[in-house]
Order: sequence, then C-alpha cells, then structure tokens
Amino acid sequence: MRRIGLAVVLTCSLLFAAAVEAQQARVYRIGVLGPTPIAPSSDEGFRKGLGQFGYTDGQNLVIEYRNGEGTLLTNSQATSSG
Repeated sequence: MRRIGLAVVLTCSLLFAAAVEAQQARVYRIGVLGPTPIAPSSDEGFRKGLGQFGYTDGQNLVIEYRNGEGTLLTNSQATSSG
C-alpha cells in the first residue's frame, strides 16, 4: 500500500513539474542591422509575417534594431552592447 502511495505522489510531482515547464514560454530574439534607422512603417510587413506564424513582439519575440546612424560599421561594432 505504501508503494502505491509513493508512486502516486511521485507521478503527481512529475506531472506538476512538466506543467510548470510547459507554461514558461520561450522568447525568441531577432537582431536587425542596418546603416540607417529603420522607419516603423517599413517593418510592418515583417512583423505581420512573423505574427502569421505565431510570433508577437513583446510576448514571445524581441526585435532589436541596431544601426550605424548614417555611417558604415563593421558587424562587430554594430552588435557590441557598448
């Protein structure tokens, strides 16, 4: 009888752990590099396309924009956090 109780408790705890893990949604990150700032209207189609596949900025997606503000930068300069 104790083994059955132990099995039930272990099964319930494993199911609970799996449910908690499933609720933690993964957030994807996209980086957009360009020589100049991107106008909000120019990426509307990009965001709409992502939305058709279930990706929503601020929910399960983060889009980061980096630009050279009119100058040509190397990839390492544009992607550095500093």
